[in-house]
Amino acid sequence: HGLSQGEIDKRYDGWNDPDLSQLGTNQARRAGAALHQAGFPVDLCYTSVLKRASKSLFLILDEMDLLWLQVHTTWRLNDRMIGALTGFQQDRADSLFGQSQLKEWLTRAQNAPPALEESNPNHPRSDPKYRNISNVVPSTETLVDVQKRILPLWYDEISQNLNMGKNILVVAHEETLKAIIRFINNYMTDEFSQNELPVCIPIIFEFSSETQEIVNGYYLISSLLDQVNSYQSKLFPTLLFVRGADVGSGSQCNDHRFYMDSFV
Repeated sequence: HGLSQGEIDKRYDGWNDPDLSQLGTNQARRAGAALHQAGFPVDLCYTSVLKRASKSLFLILDEMDLLWLQVHTTWRLNDRMIGALTGFQQDRADSLFGQSQLKEWLTRAQNAPPALEESNPNHPRSDPKYRNISNVVPSTETLVDVQKRILPLWYDEISQNLNMGKNILVVAHEETLKAIIRFINNYMTDEFSQNELPVCIPIIFEFSSETQEIVNGYYLISSLLDQVNSYQSKLFPTLLFVRGADVGSGSQCNDHRFYMDSFV
């Protein structure tokens, strides 16, 4: 998704639900225009219930003239629940907890920020978006928790639709997209936890109908998008990750694709 207003204000978002910033709106539209220019087909979409992701998806589909497509909205694609850091000013968190402690909470597989108290107005349990899952709404999450939360969605829905030949677009959040990348590449839970995904640069995975496997993965390169640096490219150590904007209309390949709109 594009940058939220919370990120512009240098706050930790997590399950907090700030709107897209104007910059984020422009980023999402550019991502959609680049996908449209490259001629990628899309059959169905997934996004989270947080407006910075769902609005980004709407803008991307608008640019692709695909607003009629079926969209699956699910809390399982929400950003990581970061507990007491939710909505916290980043500079204040640095001064209170120190960068070393924040790094431990945010990048270690089994560590989590302190739980958000249910009496806190930022706690999502009282949010009507979650009224049907209030008994499982987390107060904080480790990276392992995020992986477990996404696992049913990946295996029961996304993978099944890929197996049926669907081209899928997912617009979500950094930690949930990293979790999917870990599933695809069989990474450890905390592997590449410190690598940032570039803002609103689509990641393309090609899925072979013949072998039922992901056979290629790369960032979309387009004159409409920012450049991807070599540090960010390390998410794909065993896959070809750079492909030009002339990657084609899809007619060059009988396989189908899984797209993720990335976010930093």
